[in-house]
Amino acid sequence: MYRIKNTPEIKLGIVIPLKSQRVSRDWQAVSQCLEATLRSLDRQSSDDWAAVVVGHERPDLAWEEYSERIGWVTSSHELPPTRQGGHYTNFADFDRILDKNRKIALGMIHLQNEGITDWFVLDADDYVHLDFVHTLSRLPRQAGWLLRSGYLWYQDLRRWMTCDQMLNLCGSTVVINASLFEVPTTNLDEDLKQIPWCRMCHSDMEGFLLPYLAGATPTFPLPAIAYTLSHGDNCSDEFRSSFKAMRRTRKFGHGGAKLSYGG
Repeated sequence: MYRIKNTPEIKLGIVIPLKSQRVSRDWQAVSQCLEATLRSLDRQSSDDWAAVVVGHERPDLAWEEYSERIGWVTSSHELPPTRQGGHYTNFADFDRILDKNRKIALGMIHLQNEGITDWFVLDADDYVHLDFVHTLSRLPRQAGWLLRSGYLWYQDLRRWMTCDQMLNLCGSTVVINASLFEVPTTNLDEDLKQIPWCRMCHSDMEGFLLPYLAGATPTFPLPAIAYTLSHGDNCSDEFRSSFKAMRRTRKFGHGGAKLSYGG
């Protein structure tokens, strides 16, 4: 039986798994997206968080300009092997999910002595609203929260689109209280399944959380995430056709959302 610590303060642990340069089709695009992600963390209106980026190669960014709450850890794992005749830049040719899960686990191990009360996995090309952590700190203490609403950011068109289906489209959509699982003590593959993000898809997280919520709503009351698309190195490029009709029929916004997300 889990028990949420009745503490008046929170500390959100944010893990940002970063793909390897060997996997990337455009390392410059990957690095620029990570920079925008880190800037959105830097602009948080609350200091109740700690973040770590986990990757194989550290992008050439102005790391000294970021908050001291943002750290870097180099992955200790080799990339999973490609299938015969495959190539790392083809996402279907190697186990990219295993690579990501290893980095999530390593990031949590790195932060677990920081007094983390809640966990959040943030993709390295997504932005968080400047009041994300502050809003979380004002909410009731419960098992977790689902970030259902936010924005789609079409980088090639320089346009935003509101979206209320973020849980189905974006991986950066779930906050889970630290009492619901044990962070592994070692970064071994057999221990990865202890971490919810490493054993289920983000779209399945609602079913995971509901038994722990005792009827409480899991919906986060802020459009807290912006999901970046069309930057040239999305893992979700193979699903892009599902957005085409939305792009033809939905009205795009611009400008104002950027003030809140800092991308």
